[in-house]
Amino acid sequence: AREVLNVLTVQRTDLLTYGVLLAAFFASNGIEALRTSLNRAYRVSETRGIIYRRVQSIAFVLIATAGFLAISVLLVFAPLLARLAEANFEWVKPYMGTITLWRYIIASVVIVG
Repeated sequence: AREVLNVLTVQRTDLLTYGVLLAAFFASNGIEALRTSLNRAYRVSETRGIIYRRVQSIAFVLIATAGFLAISVLLVFAPLLARLAEANFEWVKPYMGTITLWRYIIASVVIVG
């Protein structure tokens, strides 16, 4: 029982770092599988090196993660922040419609790409 309590109460930030790195690596495996499938479908032989392909796949994962984070902020947290600003700052109230419009425009651009 003491070890269970120890596991549940002690924070291990080093494991979180390894988990994030492993998640990015395994997500890049999905991109590599898609790349291999498309190469086979179009009967194309791969000429790029494996390190270049892996770095490119991890970059795609990071770009997608940034996009999802931006969408989350714009569509979920921005309304909360806007309401908080509207409640605390009187000068923000006339601009709430414009803020909402730009929030949706930017989120749409991020989604479409």
